[in-house]
Amino acid sequence: MGAIMTKDEQNDQQKDSEQKWGFWSAIFKLFGGIWKWFRALLWPQCDHLAANSDHLVNYTKLTPDEIYQHTITDVNNQIGWYTKNACKKKRWAQRLRITALVLLGIGFILPVFLDISNWNIPGSMASVVLALGTGLIALDRYMGHSSGWMRFIKTELLLNSYLSRFQYETYMERLKWEDGSPDGEQQISFVKHCADFRNKVWEITNSETKDWMEEFRNSLRALDQKYEELVPEFRSGAIELTVKNGDQFEEGWQFYVDNQLVNSYNNTSAAASDVSPGIRKVRVVAKDEAQTSEERIIKVEPGQISRVEIELKPRRAQKPDAD
Repeated sequence: MGAIMTKDEQNDQQKDSEQKWGFWSAIFKLFGGIWKWFRALLWPQCDHLAANSDHLVNYTKLTPDEIYQHTITDVNNQIGWYTKNACKKKRWAQRLRITALVLLGIGFILPVFLDISNWNIPGSMASVVLALGTGLIALDRYMGHSSGWMRFIKTELLLNSYLSRFQYETYMERLKWEDGSPDGEQQISFVKHCADFRNKVWEITNSETKDWMEEFRNSLRALDQKYEELVPEFRSGAIELTVKNGDQFEEGWQFYVDNQLVNSYNNTSAAASDVSPGIRKVRVVAKDEAQTSEERIIKVEPGQISRVEIELKPRRAQKPDAD
């Protein structure tokens, strides 16, 4: 038979269960929020074409007033879509641009701050911060948040102006009707008036969609071009080392690149591949009693072999002082 739990133990167990459930619930909410963030960031134009698509309507079964009301409703829906998504674009543009400005400012100030402070932070951290700020600006350009915000506002204002003009012209058309009812020719003229306005709205929204497609195509082209330019710059290089008197050390010598051991050798030559481009320190340490060593500072070019020659100068090991 199992032990009977006291009331306090039951309360403690219930609290532990609630804490565990609260922890996992917070984790799920966190991942859900991250997913919503990425979805809003990466697919902001998913329903772009839906905003420019009209519902299939059999206009032959509608009266002139119904055609007018349907036209007004459809255009107002499109204006609402542009208004809503312009706000989204604005928020993302402001977040990315403000964060980028803050990071760029920190990146420029950080080297000066490190010189006057005692913080043990590598100077290369400034380059990392600057790269993050530049990356956010590139992300904004690629996703088209800033440009999309301006494009949506422009389209929204243009649609509103044409809608207002259409409503005034419609009122003037109605003034020509006798007793508020149009005759046959007036009905044809009124329907044509609605159709002309609807076609103008189509031209505006299609022009905006084409601008978006051209902008997105140019962003992809610019990214591809930048990638092709950056790939050679980050291509790994190699170091070819020659130790002139390396074969004179019976126990051999060790080859280091930036304090990382490459290998041990007994001859006069060695090589290191997959070396990141930049300024590198080459160090050779002999396996003798005096730990003879020499080092050089070299620059490794992307995709190139950097050659360096070193001659070890043997030193006698210091004898311990006699008591």
